[in-house]
Amino acid sequence: MWGSAYRDGGWMFTAEDGRPLHPDRVTKVASRLLRKLGLEASLHSLRHFWAAALISSGADIAAVSKAMGHASISITSDIYGSLFEKASADMAARASALIPRRSAGSGSLASS
Repeated sequence: MWGSAYRDGGWMFTAEDGRPLHPDRVTKVASRLLRKLGLEASLHSLRHFWAAALISSGADIAAVSKAMGHASISITSDIYGSLFEKASADMAARASALIPRRSAGSGSLASS
């Protein structure tokens, strides 16, 4: 509708003409919407939740780091390292469960 007057700067939250909204405005609107939904959350807590969900699902740290806009993987690792360790342990346990095991006295393969 704005045609050539539209300013496409690649921003997520914009005014109708594409100009970026001031971060305080976005925060206020989001806070109001979250309260209306009965959620005790903020944009920042939702950002952490999203990252934690990605990590818990086994997403690669480099992909999460890029998605979060972090300057380096080490930043992501510093913030969410314990989640990556838990996700790695969970993935290892799931992979281990796929390997048939010998039962203690039978010499045959059995699932554990």
